[in-house]
Amino acid sequence: MDLAEIQALNDPLGAQPVTLAPEPERLPSIRIIREVAAKHDLTENKVRSHDRHRGIVIARCEAIRRIGKAWPNQSYEQIGLLFGGLDHTSVKNHFNRTGPSTCVCDKYNKFRQALVEGSEA
Repeated sequence: MDLAEIQALNDPLGAQPVTLAPEPERLPSIRIIREVAAKHDLTENKVRSHDRHRGIVIARCEAIRRIGKAWPNQSYEQIGLLFGGLDHTSVKNHFNRTGPSTCVCDKYNKFRQALVEGSEA
């Protein structure tokens, strides 16, 4: 049995697994992640991690938005794979909860500040 016959047995319906875009097409995405990381004084690995510290989430949010805007044909799952296997629903939430220039963390901080100012009055 050759490799093609073995693959046909493993995948009788011919479904192909989801894979990332070819390497040359992904390079600009990696460049965006590096630019955002440098802007926020973080490492590329921190931005791509699952860390939930405020500064890292803001940077990740910006990078996801920029990649989605630059390559609208990439699926949420493909973008999530660039961020260490981030679930597609998490990537979708970054787009749904954020406007073109604000992150969900910024909105939360404004809301929290309004609460603090309201309690002082």
